Amino acid sequence: MDLPDIGRYRRRFIVEFGPEDSGLIDRMGVAHRTKRAAIIAGLRLLESGELERLRERVAVLEHELAASADKVAAAQRTSAADTRKLDKAKADLATERAAHRQTQKALERATTTLAEAQREARRSGQEIARLQAERQRLVDLQPERAFCAECEKLVPAE
Repeated sequence: MDLPDIGRYRRRFIVEFGPEDSGLIDRMGVAHRTKRAAIIAGLRLLESGELERLRERVAVLEHELAASADKVAAAQRTSAADTRKLDKAKADLATERAAHRQTQKALERATTTLAEAQREARRSGQEIARLQAERQRLVDLQPERAFCAECEKLVPAE
């Protein structure tokens, strides 16, 4: 801190520091370039009222910090409950996926069985059609009349 030029006017005060304050005045003397400048800076800060505003601001910030800590604690509790719900939902999802895979496999087996049955039905249908054609051919070959060797005449097939 730059000190104003005060000319020749000087007023002396003797200040005694105990061992607990000696370190503080030495550190502040380094920070403000002289111990006198450090003391003047401290006195000006007290006079400005800024210290009280800073204390009030610190109190507000401490209150906000406590409120935030409460919110964090509540969020952690909620998070813990939600984590349990999430874990249960994941387990349920895994169960559902396993059931879905089994259903898919069963569907694939049923689809394969149906396709084989349809092929077999087509083959059976073709075989039935072939057998019906053969029956019709044999019916067509069946004589309508028979020849009787005794009477040497054509007689009905019955």
